[in-house]
Amino acid sequence: MSQVPCLTTTGALVMVPADEVTFGVAVYGILVENERVLLRRHPETGLWEPPGGRLFGRQAPEQGVRSLFRAQTGLVCDPVLRLLLESQHRLDEQGQAWELTVITYQLQRTRGSTITAPAGGGEQPLWIPLDELQREQMQTGYDAIQIARRETPGGFLFPTVE
Repeated sequence: MSQVPCLTTTGALVMVPADEVTFGVAVYGILVENERVLLRRHPETGLWEPPGGRLFGRQAPEQGVRSLFRAQTGLVCDPVLRLLLESQHRLDEQGQAWELTVITYQLQRTRGSTITAPAGGGEQPLWIPLDELQREQMQTGYDAIQIARRETPGGFLFPTVE
Protein backbone atom coordinates (compact mmCIF):
# COMPACT_ATOMS: atom_id res chain seq x y z
CA MET A 1 0.00 0.00 0.00
CA SER A 2 1.37 3.42 -0.88
CA GLN A 3 2.03 6.01 1.80
CA VAL A 4 1.53 9.77 1.64
CA PRO A 5 3.68 12.21 3.64
CA CYS A 6 1.53 14.63 5.66
CA LEU A 7 2.62 17.53 7.86
CA THR A 8 1.16 17.99 11.32
CA THR A 9 0.37 21.50 12.60
CA THR A 10 3.72 21.47 14.40
CA GLY A 11 5.63 20.59 11.21
CA ALA A 12 6.30 16.90 11.92
CA LEU A 13 6.21 14.59 8.89
CA VAL A 14 3.88 11.59 9.25
CA MET A 15 3.40 8.85 6.66
CA VAL A 16 -0.27 7.94 6.12
CA PRO A 17 -1.80 5.16 3.97
CA ALA A 18 -3.00 6.73 0.72
CA ASP A 19 -6.52 5.32 1.10
CA GLU A 20 -6.95 7.24 4.39
CA VAL A 21 -6.43 10.67 2.79
CA THR A 22 -9.52 12.88 2.38
CA PHE A 23 -9.68 15.62 -0.23
CA GLY A 24 -10.73 19.17 0.63
CA VAL A 25 -10.34 22.88 -0.02
CA ALA A 26 -8.94 25.51 2.35
CA VAL A 27 -9.05 29.28 1.83
CA TYR A 28 -7.16 32.14 3.47
CA GLY A 29 -7.47 35.90 3.15
CA ILE A 30 -4.63 38.43 3.09
CA LEU A 31 -5.70 41.94 4.13
CA VAL A 32 -3.03 44.63 4.05
CA GLU A 33 -3.53 48.24 5.07
CA ASN A 34 -0.96 50.90 5.94
CA GLU A 35 1.95 48.48 5.33
CA ARG A 36 0.53 46.03 7.90
CA VAL A 37 -1.14 42.64 7.41
CA LEU A 38 -3.99 41.33 9.56
CA LEU A 39 -3.04 37.96 11.08
CA ARG A 40 -4.17 35.67 13.88
CA ARG A 41 -2.33 33.20 16.08
CA HIS A 42 -2.65 29.52 15.26
CA PRO A 43 -4.33 27.98 18.35
CA GLU A 44 -1.83 25.11 18.70
CA THR A 45 1.50 26.56 17.62
CA GLY A 46 1.09 30.26 18.40
CA LEU A 47 2.53 31.10 14.97
CA TRP A 48 0.90 33.75 12.77
CA GLU A 49 -1.50 32.80 9.99
CA PRO A 50 -4.01 34.68 7.85
CA PRO A 51 -7.68 34.22 8.76
CA GLY A 52 -9.30 31.32 6.94
CA GLY A 53 -9.52 27.55 7.06
CA ARG A 54 -11.04 24.45 5.51
CA LEU A 55 -14.32 24.70 3.61
CA PHE A 56 -17.20 22.38 4.34
CA GLY A 57 -19.94 21.30 1.97
CA ARG A 58 -20.15 22.83 -1.47
CA GLN A 59 -19.34 26.42 -0.57
CA ALA A 60 -17.62 28.41 -3.34
CA PRO A 61 -14.07 29.42 -2.37
CA GLU A 62 -14.77 33.17 -2.76
CA GLN A 63 -17.81 32.93 -0.49
CA GLY A 64 -15.89 30.72 1.92
CA VAL A 65 -13.03 33.19 2.34
CA ARG A 66 -15.55 36.00 2.96
CA SER A 67 -17.41 33.95 5.58
CA LEU A 68 -14.34 32.63 7.39
CA PHE A 69 -12.61 36.03 7.38
CA ARG A 70 -15.72 37.72 8.80
CA ALA A 71 -16.21 35.02 11.45
CA GLN A 72 -12.57 35.27 12.57
CA THR A 73 -12.12 39.06 12.39
CA GLY A 74 -15.55 40.71 12.22
CA LEU A 75 -14.46 42.45 9.01
CA VAL A 76 -16.47 42.35 5.82
CA CYS A 77 -14.05 41.95 2.92
CA ASP A 78 -14.17 40.98 -0.74
CA PRO A 79 -11.57 38.93 -2.59
CA VAL A 80 -9.86 41.04 -5.28
CA LEU A 81 -7.06 38.73 -6.42
CA ARG A 82 -6.19 35.05 -6.13
CA LEU A 83 -2.60 35.15 -4.90
CA LEU A 84 -1.66 31.51 -4.55
CA LEU A 85 -3.06 28.09 -5.37
CA GLU A 86 -1.21 25.12 -3.90
CA SER A 87 -1.68 21.50 -2.89
CA GLN A 88 -0.78 20.48 0.66
CA HIS A 89 -0.92 17.21 2.59
CA ARG A 90 -1.82 17.91 6.22
CA LEU A 91 -2.72 15.91 9.29
CA ASP A 92 -5.33 17.80 11.35
CA GLU A 93 -5.70 17.95 15.14
CA GLN A 94 -8.01 14.89 15.11
CA GLY A 95 -5.48 12.81 13.14
CA GLN A 96 -7.38 13.03 9.82
CA ALA A 97 -5.10 13.16 6.76
CA TRP A 98 -6.05 15.74 4.13
CA GLU A 99 -4.95 16.52 0.60
CA LEU A 100 -5.95 20.16 0.48
CA THR A 101 -6.21 22.55 -2.40
CA VAL A 102 -5.25 25.78 -0.61
CA ILE A 103 -6.36 29.07 -2.19
CA THR A 104 -5.09 32.34 -0.75
CA TYR A 105 -6.84 35.56 -1.74
CA GLN A 106 -5.93 39.20 -1.42
CA LEU A 107 -8.87 40.97 0.21
CA GLN A 108 -10.23 44.49 0.27
CA ARG A 109 -12.18 45.78 3.25
CA THR A 110 -15.75 46.98 2.74
CA ARG A 111 -16.06 50.60 3.86
CA GLY A 112 -17.12 51.03 7.48
CA SER A 113 -16.17 47.49 8.47
CA THR A 114 -14.37 47.27 11.83
CA ILE A 115 -12.62 44.46 13.68
CA THR A 116 -14.74 42.71 16.31
CA ALA A 117 -14.22 39.71 18.56
CA PRO A 118 -14.03 36.46 16.58
CA ALA A 119 -17.25 34.44 16.43
CA GLY A 120 -16.96 31.46 18.76
CA GLY A 121 -14.14 33.00 20.79
CA GLY A 122 -10.44 32.88 20.15
CA GLU A 123 -7.80 35.54 20.04
CA GLN A 124 -8.41 38.86 18.36
CA PRO A 125 -6.45 39.22 15.10
CA LEU A 126 -3.62 41.76 15.11
CA TRP A 127 -2.04 44.09 12.55
CA ILE A 128 1.58 43.04 11.97
CA PRO A 129 4.01 45.41 10.17
CA LEU A 130 5.07 43.87 6.86
CA ASP A 131 8.72 44.77 7.33
CA GLU A 132 8.83 42.84 10.64
CA LEU A 133 7.25 39.64 9.30
CA GLN A 134 9.54 36.62 8.92
CA ARG A 135 8.83 33.15 7.53
CA GLU A 136 9.64 31.33 10.79
CA GLN A 137 6.93 33.36 12.58
CA MET A 138 4.21 32.01 10.25
CA GLN A 139 2.14 28.82 10.25
CA THR A 140 1.00 29.48 6.66
CA GLY A 141 0.53 32.40 4.28
CA TYR A 142 4.04 33.88 4.15
CA ASP A 143 4.55 33.08 0.46
CA ALA A 144 1.18 34.62 -0.50
CA ILE A 145 2.06 37.84 1.33
CA GLN A 146 5.40 37.98 -0.50
CA ILE A 147 3.74 37.31 -3.86
CA ALA A 148 1.36 40.19 -3.26
CA ARG A 149 4.25 42.51 -2.42
CA ARG A 150 6.23 41.46 -5.51
CA GLU A 151 3.43 41.29 -8.09
CA THR A 152 1.50 44.44 -7.32
CA PRO A 153 3.00 47.85 -8.18
CA GLY A 154 3.32 49.95 -5.06
CA GLY A 155 2.95 46.89 -2.84
CA PHE A 156 -0.79 46.19 -3.01
CA LEU A 157 -3.75 46.71 -5.28
CA PHE A 158 -5.83 48.87 -3.00
CA PRO A 159 -5.30 52.13 -1.13
CA THR A 160 -4.65 52.30 2.57
CA VAL A 161 -7.55 52.93 4.93
CA GLU A 162 -7.27 55.33 7.83
